[in-house]
Amino acid sequence: GKSVLMRSILALNRPQAGTIRLLGKDALSHDPASRAFIERNTGVLFQNAALFSSLTVMENVMVPLKEHSTLPEDVMTELAMIKIRLAGLEPEAAYKLPAALSGGMRKRAGIARALALEPELLFLDEPFEGVDAVASRVLRDTLKQCVNRGATVFLTSHVLEIVEKLCTDVGIIARGQMVHQ
Repeated sequence: GKSVLMRSILALNRPQAGTIRLLGKDALSHDPASRAFIERNTGVLFQNAALFSSLTVMENVMVPLKEHSTLPEDVMTELAMIKIRLAGLEPEAAYKLPAALSGGMRKRAGIARALALEPELLFLDEPFEGVDAVASRVLRDTLKQCVNRGATVFLTSHVLEIVEKLCTDVGIIARGQMVHQ
């Protein structure tokens, strides 16, 4: 239910009924300008990180920058390296393919990509799953920084301890239904 809800909000799954608004726009719209606005202002981490296997970590992090900015290549490279470090990866990880990384490192690379555009909305599907204690602490600190700069984080997790530490508003889904808000 959690992942399906997130994918529906992101218009990756079409809901059977209703409307979804993100940043004042119809999230289900086929209007290219509305879609581009939402994509430019939304960072996403899927549960399995969903990195492009043929691209290095650096190239993966640069994908949203290339798609939604006109920055020079050297500036994009510098920004990508900043996000890679912010996500808790060592600089040498930037030049590796996802297959050469552990599961936790792939997750951190996905987080770096989600943060690339400094999004207003950050959607994270089970970001702490498969991440060691050190990386978990780095991720918590990074998310707190995002919230402090004004971002909204939509986090799915089945680990209530993490939810209690990070979230101000909580909804609980059981058997496909929102049972607590």
